[in-house]
Amino acid sequence: MKRGLAWRQTVCCAVALLGSRLVHAQVPTPADAQLPPQPAEEPSSATPEAAVSSPPPVVAAEPAPAVPVAAAAIAAPTAGAPAPPAPAPADLPPASAGRPLKFFSSLALGAGYFHANSGSSDDSRRFSGGTVAGQLVLAGRMGRSRTVAIGGSYLRDQVFALSSKDEVIDGDEPHLEEVSFGLWLLGFFSDFALQQAPGLHFQAVVGLGGLSVDAPDRDADSPFGLAVNVGAGYDFRIAKHLALGALLRATYAPLSIDENSGTTVTNFVPSLLLTATTR
Repeated sequence: MKRGLAWRQTVCCAVALLGSRLVHAQVPTPADAQLPPQPAEEPSSATPEAAVSSPPPVVAAEPAPAVPVAAAAIAAPTAGAPAPPAPAPADLPPASAGRPLKFFSSLALGAGYFHANSGSSDDSRRFSGGTVAGQLVLAGRMGRSRTVAIGGSYLRDQVFALSSKDEVIDGDEPHLEEVSFGLWLLGFFSDFALQQAPGLHFQAVVGLGGLSVDAPDRDADSPFGLAVNVGAGYDFRIAKHLALGALLRATYAPLSIDENSGTTVTNFVPSLLLTATTR
């Protein structure tokens, strides 16, 4: 009886073990489900000894691109060396763009006051009147900065409302109803500017001067001699090559005349003019 019971237990255990193996063989595990199928390996013609002894192939590393020496020096400057200067912008004007033209010309027009003395200290005569002042200059600028102009100039002060006064009333007083004076100067011109741009400048003119005397129905002597003009002005740019400004000038002309055994007519004319000058 005991032997039959033991045999039955042995059979039941074998059946249970066989059933559990069949269940595990039919249900795949998660790890087996995720793995892709492996391809079949082709038979290798190499011998087992060659497969074991041959090392894996060595892949040569690609060389780094060469860096030019100048670029390397710029990219990595040495310690303590000054930084390279920044390149100049391409839109900067050339250095000569701000310089004025070599040709210098100026035209001025304004008004002034005429004053002249003649005669001796015992019997002197004074002339006075207003003037219409004009000036024409043709010159050339000199130097690298072109702040100095040298050339020629013609100046004229035409007198109107002329009057005279004698120190001694002795009957020789002139009649000036139809008499006109005009002081002119033709000479060497120079102008000195403080900067290239329009601004403060100074002028000087030295040359031959004369006092034109126009007296109808009678002969009148016109004195001549050396004359000097000096002035200071200020200009403002209104166009690329044109500047307008003002000029304060004074003309001094001690002129000689042969009337009454020789005498000197000393002229002094200050004036204020508006100027137009090429730049």
